[in-house]
Amino acid sequence: MAEKFSEATWTAFSKKQKLDLRDAPLVKALAKFDKTSEDKPEPRLEALQGLIEEIKKQVTAQAKRKKEMGDKVFGEVKDKLYALLDSAEMLHKDTERAVEARKASADDEEESPALLTTRLIPLLREVRKGDVEMQALIALAGKETVVLLSRKAISPARGKLLKDQMTNPSGLKFIRGTCLLEQGSITFVVQGPAVGLAKKIKAALLQQTEQRLKVRVRGEDPNDVDEEGEDNESTAEGSTIPQAPPLRTAGAAQPQAAAGATDPAAAAFKARLSALVPKVKTAAPEVRAKVSEAGLVARQNHDFEGAHALLDEAERMLEAGLAVAAGTAPAGGGDRSPAMAQWTVDRTAALATLRSVAERIAAAKHARSAKAILEIQSVIKNLTPEPSTMQQITALQNWLGSDDVVNDVCELAKDFRTPLLKALTGLRAQAS
Repeated sequence: MAEKFSEATWTAFSKKQKLDLRDAPLVKALAKFDKTSEDKPEPRLEALQGLIEEIKKQVTAQAKRKKEMGDKVFGEVKDKLYALLDSAEMLHKDTERAVEARKASADDEEESPALLTTRLIPLLREVRKGDVEMQALIALAGKETVVLLSRKAISPARGKLLKDQMTNPSGLKFIRGTCLLEQGSITFVVQGPAVGLAKKIKAALLQQTEQRLKVRVRGEDPNDVDEEGEDNESTAEGSTIPQAPPLRTAGAAQPQAAAGATDPAAAAFKARLSALVPKVKTAAPEVRAKVSEAGLVARQNHDFEGAHALLDEAERMLEAGLAVAAGTAPAGGGDRSPAMAQWTVDRTAALATLRSVAERIAAAKHARSAKAILEIQSVIKNLTPEPSTMQQITALQNWLGSDDVVNDVCELAKDFRTPLLKALTGLRAQAS
């Protein structure tokens, strides 16, 4: 049961000990908390933060007075402080959620173009998780389409916000409906015919959020369904990491109109790719995917520098994979067990994926790119090169299974978590 705390309850406890606990800062922090209210979570959160800091200071201060107090009194004071700390931290988390909910509600009320871009992304993420239904307002004018989602009913006044995003709103009309997850697709249930809407909505969401989504539209008639599948270039709808264009290095040439045009750089890359393809036919899926990505970058972007870099990564991964198959360690790696060698292979593939995503995000020059790259770099740093102790292995398993950035990157690029967890299972069996 959570410990109830206030200035009065702590003062009563302090007097019971018949000892000067030198707790004036804590009493002051409790008094500040007493003046807050659940109806105003922001100042309450601030007061709780201060209270938590003071409780921790008291724990340290009272520990230094253990001999002076005696074991019995010290034990009671320590237990009381820890109970207060647990309760304050639990309430702090609840209050944080209340602040976030309040902010989200305020954001919904604000008339801002961000409602159609950055604030649309978390709503789409919620839809993709299922068990939620959003209100939808779709504006159509000629070839232009704009989509708005909201957790609650959408005011007709919001129509102006959508209209203002259009270059030519002539013939503007609005369609109301709901948005939910059905049959694995973002589904809009509209008040009217569905025909032709899926492609328009998909294009609008791509423009507004930089996400390529699988969109489905259903009319009032259950048999009236229009669908638009995902593109070959998969993206993670709702990811906290911004979407980005195909990989392109600085100064790369634009795609050429003539696919078969004579180009020494193209010929050199083609020769290297042709020599590498037979070697990767039986390689790990991550290696084959890297080679395929290199071919895509060269073919679509005419970016041979970037494509060669991807082949470099593939060859490194291939070399590590061959070392595992032969039961030996990668060059310079010393004596390693097959389990550790497999971890090295899977970690190398994961790092390649993470760096590729980071490069794409940097090329996108999105407002959130810098933050997203820092998050990816933190993931890279957390991938221990050689986890050898049970503590390291357990920590990695727990982190990979719960980290939000890992979840986002696995959705955005590819699932590098599953092979890493499998490799860690092998390391755990070896360490036990």
